[in-house]
Amino acid sequence: MHSPQFIHARDVFNAFRVESVWLRSIYDTTYALFSTGSNTTDLLQRCAAQFFADLNHILVEYWVLVVARITDPAKTMRRENVTAKLILENLDQLGLLTTEIQYEADGLHRYRAILNDARNRVVSHADKETFLNPVLLGEHAPHEITEFLEHLQKFNDLVGEALGEGPLDFRSTSGPGDVFDLLRVLKSAA
Repeated sequence: MHSPQFIHARDVFNAFRVESVWLRSIYDTTYALFSTGSNTTDLLQRCAAQFFADLNHILVEYWVLVVARITDPAKTMRRENVTAKLILENLDQLGLLTTEIQYEADGLHRYRAILNDARNRVVSHADKETFLNPVLLGEHAPHEITEFLEHLQKFNDLVGEALGEGPLDFRSTSGPGDVFDLLRVLKSAA
């Protein structure tokens, strides 16, 4: 029988893992639509250029928001948040925090630091200075996204093992009715 503290930690982790899978799905969809080459770009522009430009903007902002959400503080205004930091606190209290888990969490928070100004000044708030004098915020190299996703996968697997839930490989989120099915339909109609 597990303690209430352990059950709480496991429940928080399971909610975090669901959010992590969702974040990976957002990335996979965005990548498939907007980063797989000129053939896909040409197809989207022929089908509905403005719609797909708007969708790209929406998905990028949503990516920033969800990355920030899972890397927010453990608590805000005395309310717990389902975040990596809350998981770290829970594991530490249970004596289950390892240097490997901390390392992967640090990788998540390094990526958040890159996006933090974009989140605070554009996505979460309409910062007047930024909106009146647009600047590129949160720019980073593709390898930094890859590293973040690797840290996210490893963090989830290590925490899952520590809490008896086991690993869950969510490096591929495709399935029936996904973005690839949409692209096939668009190609056949074009």
